[in-house]
Amino acid sequence: MVKKDKDEFERIKYNQNLKSYKFVKDFTEWKKNCLGISGSDLFVENIPTLYDFLDTHIVPSGANKNVRDQSVNAGKDEGVKGFLSFISNALADGKFTFGEAMIISGFAETLSDMKGTELDPALIVFTDIEMKGGKKVGTSEVLGHYRTDNYEKRTGKPAAPVSWLAGENPPHQALYAESGKYAKPTGLVYIMKEAKDMIKGSELTEVEIPFSDSDFEQADKISVISDYFDKAIKNSSFWTEGGMLRVNILRRDFRNTNFGRIKRKDQQLLAEISGLNRGGKRKKEAPVGEITEFTPLDATAGALIELIDKALIRAGKNTAPNGYRAWQNQRKKGFDYRKTAKEVYGTKERPKSGKGSRTQMKPTQRVISKMWQSLLWR
Repeated sequence: MVKKDKDEFERIKYNQNLKSYKFVKDFTEWKKNCLGISGSDLFVENIPTLYDFLDTHIVPSGANKNVRDQSVNAGKDEGVKGFLSFISNALADGKFTFGEAMIISGFAETLSDMKGTELDPALIVFTDIEMKGGKKVGTSEVLGHYRTDNYEKRTGKPAAPVSWLAGENPPHQALYAESGKYAKPTGLVYIMKEAKDMIKGSELTEVEIPFSDSDFEQADKISVISDYFDKAIKNSSFWTEGGMLRVNILRRDFRNTNFGRIKRKDQQLLAEISGLNRGGKRKKEAPVGEITEFTPLDATAGALIELIDKALIRAGKNTAPNGYRAWQNQRKKGFDYRKTAKEVYGTKERPKSGKGSRTQMKPTQRVISKMWQSLLWR
């Protein structure tokens, strides 16, 4: 099997399994059903299907402008033909951005508000012409469809069902009926409400996040990460016998750890670190969905060292699991809790700083224990 490449945004990789959402399944079925209802089924001409009619005639005139203004393509020439095409294109991409989700959420309310207004297809006004002896003898307004009995007498083309002129034409049913021939599995207004609910509870899966030197302050506030490093300072496999942190071994383990059960407050921090959010708000072009589990894509030595140091401070200790002073040799400014010459010798004369040296050790110079020296020699 060939593994599907993950989507990428800013610094992270992720999967957004849209096919698992009920909204996506229902909209796909609804669209297929509408595409299967032809213009002749609707008693109209020059309109291929019910879906085409809805896409090009029903969406309020302001909706396209709203889509363009909110879209990541705002200001570009592409525009959007109609709202239904907008949804279809988003689904075809296999991912939803936050901007697209907000448009869909807004349209759920717009569509609901349209019912019973002049924008409701059940209330489309047509002029019905009455003929007698080949002459027009009167006109009247009809709602929902133009093919009346008078139209049939005048043209010889069959009239639409009477119910269609009484508030139940196919476009209206496709939008607002709970079920039926033109509303499978249900009307679009109900599917849009599902979409709105989906946006609130959606998740990003198989997320991979890199952690750099500048991320450790925020990363340390994330419960699952601080818990990991609280355990790491007690794990002897990450430390040498002389108390030195094995940074590369720690990095491999960190990168291979899947962190799950992310708390709500931690989701916000992860969104900031990963670049999904800016200033606490989701970017329009970012994928919709919360990070509920993740694996570190990578972590710099600096970030790992700082996170270990914070864990040591939390624990109120400065030693490795075996009791030796904790230190590392990857970053000059990183932690080093080995004893200094001043701690060991106090005010006494300090040894020479090195073999053949004539100067004493500096007070701040680290002293290598005899055991550690023997380990090095061995």
